[in-house]
Amino acid sequence: ILKMLNTVLMNLSEYQKNLADKYLSVYKNLGNLFKHKGEYEKAIQKLETAVLRRPHDYPAAYYLSMAYWKLGDYPAAEKSLALFIKNNRANKKAIKEMAFLQFHRGDIIKSAEMLSPLLAEPSKIKVLSTGEQSLAKAIIDFEQ
Repeated sequence: ILKMLNTVLMNLSEYQKNLADKYLSVYKNLGNLFKHKGEYEKAIQKLETAVLRRPHDYPAAYYLSMAYWKLGDYPAAEKSLALFIKNNRANKKAIKEMAFLQFHRGDIIKSAEMLSPLLAEPSKIKVLSTGEQSLAKAIIDFEQ
């Protein structure tokens, strides 16, 4: 009986984990939907829950940052991406978005510092579209 109870508890634990993952995906997807509808406060509420519980989820962190950006809360937008980058230093897309956020805030030097490594290595440049590569090069040239 003890062995059977142990198996049931393990299965229940796995079921709860899967349910929690689906639950967090719902929060992320609802947040993104609210963001696209222009309901940024609602988006932030949902996305903060998703990011808090799943800090390595890049789309959730990005959506949260963009919702703050659309509200004009640039420090919060930067903070949400900075926290993600701190936990996920290898995520080049997040670094790219942070660099462009810095550029739009007017901090060209910081933007150029973040973009330079992305342009320097061919394996990293793939995260930039052709237009983004041109903008990145222009930012770096302007900063110099």
